[in-house]
Amino acid sequence: MERASSLPKSITVQELPDRLIIIEHSDPLIKLLVIPVLAAITLIPYVAVLRDSHPVHANITALVILGMATAAFWYWILAESFNRITVTVGAGGITRRAGPVPLPAARYAAGTVSVADLERIYCSKEVRRLSGSGTFYNLVARTKDQKRVIITAGHDDPETVLTLGRLVRDRLGSVEVSLDIPTEADRL
Repeated sequence: MERASSLPKSITVQELPDRLIIIEHSDPLIKLLVIPVLAAITLIPYVAVLRDSHPVHANITALVILGMATAAFWYWILAESFNRITVTVGAGGITRRAGPVPLPAARYAAGTVSVADLERIYCSKEVRRLSGSGTFYNLVARTKDQKRVIITAGHDDPETVLTLGRLVRDRLGSVEVSLDIPTEADRL
């Protein structure tokens, strides 16, 4: 596995003769910190429900609802912690997938776009104000029918997106690639 010098440790690039593979994974330190804290937090509602002096069968509805919510929450936490996004760029197209924990394809913008359908590839800037606030940069493909397809997203360093964009440009060759980081004036 090769790593371009300006890429963070969470991104690995493999340059093979017939394709380029970009693998994004979460930081293992975050897994070690976040999972125990969330485990403790998810136990609090159970303690509150079971602490009541009523017999457990009186709280069965609350326990079932709480159990279903906890299961869904933990499934999401495990997927976010252990999934990695793999983008494969080849002569036929660009494929984006996530795994090993299955989630709906829309969550990770998974799918394939053919090179024949691509109009251009460009960098975009996204400003989030509520959760996970900050400025993030994405590498996006625009299809001929004007659909926006995310290649890689959510990077706080524009240089990461530029490096990945150069790698994709070098692999595809025939597709217009704009590697300018948008400014505030570009968003108007």
